[in-house]
Amino acid sequence: MTKTQIMAKLGAQSDLDLLEHIPARYDDMAPTIEKPADRYQDGEKARLHVKVLSVRASVRMQLIRFTAGGEVSDFRWNFIVFHQMFYLNRIAMGKELFVVAYYSARQRAFMVSGIYENDSRFVLSQVRPYYHLPKEISQSTFASVIDNILLSQYMMYVKDKVPSFFVDKYHLLPRDKAFRYIHAPANKKELALGIRNFKYEECLAYCLKIKANRRYVSLLKKNSLRTIDTQKVNELILSLPFKLTHDQVVAVREIVTDMKGPKVMYRLLQGDVSTGKTIVALIALYANWLRGGQGILFSPTTSLAQQHYANANKFLMGKGPKIGLLLSGMKAEDRRNVIRGLADGSIAILVATEAGISADVRYKNLTLSVIDEQQSFGVEQRAEMIAKGQAVDTLMMTATPIPRTVAIMKTGDMDLSELHQFPNGSKRLVRTQVIKSTDPILKKAIEQAVAKGRQVFVIVPRIDEAVQGEEDSGKVSAKQVYEEYGKLYGFEKVQLLHGRIKASEQARILEAFKDKSKPILVATSVVEVGMDIKDAGLMIIYSANLFGLSALHQLRGRIGRNGHFALALLVYDGKDAKAQEKLEFLAHNNDGFAISEYDLKSRGFGSIGGLNQSGESDLALADFTTDYAMFKAGMGDADLILDKMALVPEFRDYAQLVIKEAPIRSALLI
Repeated sequence: MTKTQIMAKLGAQSDLDLLEHIPARYDDMAPTIEKPADRYQDGEKARLHVKVLSVRASVRMQLIRFTAGGEVSDFRWNFIVFHQMFYLNRIAMGKELFVVAYYSARQRAFMVSGIYENDSRFVLSQVRPYYHLPKEISQSTFASVIDNILLSQYMMYVKDKVPSFFVDKYHLLPRDKAFRYIHAPANKKELALGIRNFKYEECLAYCLKIKANRRYVSLLKKNSLRTIDTQKVNELILSLPFKLTHDQVVAVREIVTDMKGPKVMYRLLQGDVSTGKTIVALIALYANWLRGGQGILFSPTTSLAQQHYANANKFLMGKGPKIGLLLSGMKAEDRRNVIRGLADGSIAILVATEAGISADVRYKNLTLSVIDEQQSFGVEQRAEMIAKGQAVDTLMMTATPIPRTVAIMKTGDMDLSELHQFPNGSKRLVRTQVIKSTDPILKKAIEQAVAKGRQVFVIVPRIDEAVQGEEDSGKVSAKQVYEEYGKLYGFEKVQLLHGRIKASEQARILEAFKDKSKPILVATSVVEVGMDIKDAGLMIIYSANLFGLSALHQLRGRIGRNGHFALALLVYDGKDAKAQEKLEFLAHNNDGFAISEYDLKSRGFGSIGGLNQSGESDLALADFTTDYAMFKAGMGDADLILDKMALVPEFRDYAQLVIKEAPIRSALLI
């Protein structure tokens, strides 16, 4: 594949775009201690310098067997290579090689995953980068393109992204050198230095956006609105078919107090799955209507928006405010009616996806923006939501609770409300087990659930096959699992759901799942939030190691919602002890705050440097827990940029580069 074809596949416009496609992880290539074969545990990974003693191959069986001796010992080991016959050109008697393999007790041999020359760059540096790539682009082809760029004259024109003041302050590498260190490190020290550079780039940009948004909000002055009749708020609460928890009552009080005050509210509501954040948000939207304003409840997915719309109508029906729903892909006439109602003020509460911030959507008097699952939206999107009104009170919500100090850092000193208590005083009865895909409990659990009239979620990490460079030994393709389940249980019982399916079709699929006419749903993590299927009693998550713990906790929150026993099966066929430990921790813990904290603390660089997925769409490398000190410094640096940009042209140029939102730029005179 040519460089031009690679750029087209990745949507890259320049060599810089390719350089900024940084590795997804780094594998440790440092040699492991040599020991006799019978001292290895089943599945144990070994990285060995060896000398080939004998070779046998079968082209028909696509199999290579070879025996090799140790570099610093007299030990001998047997190796097996499956379906990688190209290695036959590299393996020869007397050849010295570096082999990465996993020991199989059943075969009494090592199963080879990689063979390298001893002078390979990866072996010498002891790190190997892996990239997330489309299946058409091989790791070696992309690495070759990157190497050519790194050796070209183009690198002379790569300039620092952050202002030179901070490059000097933190002794950062020149950006061209940082690219070399992150793509082709000579050793682990270079890798660490390169990653530090790009982490700071992300931290500073993120912090500047957060600080600018906060300053913009602080400049806003509320319009003169009617006061909120708290007696009517209390009457709504008393009319609900359930009693609010103490935490919910406190949160409502904090939110309404903010809304009644002269300053614009900027608050985060966080709580575990099923602690009742939605009803708090609906009460806030009702209180906002009482003062004569319009409110919007943003949702990251169509299914969650539809659920919020149903709940809004259920709990606010007959209370006064007219409620609208705005989704991408809805009928043109329906959309026009909603937009008209927002513009003339007849719609007081809108439930919407990103469609609610479309350019043609105008609000007569938007005064409250509620953003559900705020981590699903980037800083820019959240700012656009707020900018749809003049002085909009903002309430963000998340079911991925994190420690208070980290939450404050992530959101830029937002006020914080927390829900720890569960309605009715108890959590749902969901038992979680970690199993292999061959475990007979899978088939038995599915058959029992369907026989009892309970729905089954089958979660798979990808729509299609694995991304290049993603290490996993299990099932990752939802389409593949759908075909398998259809054949096993009948396509009349099985459906497939993912984000590429049209909204109207998703609604049809969910309806068939809800009414149990098709009780088995194979899906991606599109069902992670807001899927309220009361009778769902079983969830199977394939390749569970590819999900973060907080995401897994969210997913299993989709079952057992009717209060009856439910079972979550985490399927993992891999050999990674840390991944197994992570999943076992989840299986034995139900506290979302504890799970989130463990998840944050246990994230790292894979074996050396796998890059974190922070949950924020603005970040790829930096992590709010492990890089807390860097974010803290970044917040101070962002304040300095905003304070001095009128005097320092480089600060002003950087702010113009990072902050895209016109209202914020205008307010801060960027």
